[in-house]
Amino acid sequence: MSTCRRPRALRRSLSRRARYGAMIEVRLMNKQKVRGRLGEITHEGFSLQTAQGTTVETQKIAFTDVKSLKQVQGAGTKAGHGLVYTLAGIGVLALVLTIVAVSMAGSD
Repeated sequence: MSTCRRPRALRRSLSRRARYGAMIEVRLMNKQKVRGRLGEITHEGFSLQTAQGTTVETQKIAFTDVKSLKQVQGAGTKAGHGLVYTLAGIGVLALVLTIVAVSMAGSD
């Protein structure tokens, strides 16, 4: 009975927590660990896109083969956040310099 509920619970958990293209780490029943981008989710399992160098492979993984899974932050996500924070900092600095320049010009 628990084997029937486990795939259903994993499917529900995956569809709630991770979106298409999200980086996930999957630990399989055979103790293998796989990282990749989430693809299509079906009733039987899901597809996972993994990269080895310049080659991208798509694996189909059955829910019955999954021991655990979690969403992880990929390197591209960290770089994207860094870029956004840097640009925001530059924008704030430009705004402050503009306000100072306008206030100094108005006092003459």
